Amino acid sequence: MVQRHGLSRRPQGRGDPAGRAHSGHHRRLGRHAQRPPLPQGPERGNSRERAQEGREPPVRPAGGRGLPQAGELRLAGPGKLKPVLFIVPTPIGNLKDITLRALEALKEVEAVFCEDTRRTLNLLNHFGLQKKLFRYNEHDERSVAGAMAWLRGGHSAALVTDGGSPCISDPGRRLVALARSTGIKVTALPGPSAVIAAAAGSGLPTDSFIFLGFLPRSRGKIVKALTAAFTLKKTVILFESPHRLKKFLALAREEFGPGLTAVVAREISKIYEEWVGGPVDETIAKIEAAGEVKGEVVVLLRAGGETAEEEEEHRAPGPGDWLP
Repeated sequence: MVQRHGLSRRPQGRGDPAGRAHSGHHRRLGRHAQRPPLPQGPERGNSRERAQEGREPPVRPAGGRGLPQAGELRLAGPGKLKPVLFIVPTPIGNLKDITLRALEALKEVEAVFCEDTRRTLNLLNHFGLQKKLFRYNEHDERSVAGAMAWLRGGHSAALVTDGGSPCISDPGRRLVALARSTGIKVTALPGPSAVIAAAAGSGLPTDSFIFLGFLPRSRGKIVKALTAAFTLKKTVILFESPHRLKKFLALAREEFGPGLTAVVAREISKIYEEWVGGPVDETIAKIEAAGEVKGEVVVLLRAGGETAEEEEEHRAPGPGDWLP
């Protein structure tokens, strides 16, 4: 009967010929016969080095436990990153939008705090990365405390959301504030953002703008927020649910008149990306004609009634304007 000894359960690194060359294991060919051991060569590295190479198996919290408690943590040993929290933007639709620095950070950290472990696991698998994943809930005190315990224990982590930049209408602000207040280093990486993409592609003046995130549900609070924003005479950017978009645009038209300009960007960077814009009545008509609205939506609004000086300031340059 053939028996195997010392079989490792750890996965081998992808594309690692050297690792496969030394992955042979001893076999007992009989009760008393045994081959001489194969030369093992230099040590392939400890678990810490394998984790830094992104070859540790993904670990997800079992049974909804979430982040580990302080008593479960071990201090970082030599060679690990110092306690640091990376704010890592992730693609909002097209996976090619991820940055090299984001991939580098995800590779080097010991764990990833995320909104949805399933979505983040899919992202990491796409890029061949394997990390411990912990669900981070901004509204759960135990989750926030567990994340801080991990960092205080000498560990590094990346904070990601389901898409875009953490802390921008997404979880993360509380953890960043606590980390900074306790002296833990926080590094924020630039990257994909639906707000910036919508501002750049709208054609509206965006030398400065106001971002309102998701507005409250009640009509009175919506009107109050928009009125305050329009008094600054800036372009207003906000997120809206596709199921409430038509109702919201009708409300904006009723409260602020036909002089309002409205641009709707839907599914930015995805296959069915779509832009609709112009006077608010035209925008409403186009969206009504399109039928059911699906996907993620960014709305940009610009109130009418600019003065002649403001119109001249925002006028697109003509051909002769570039001549000396």
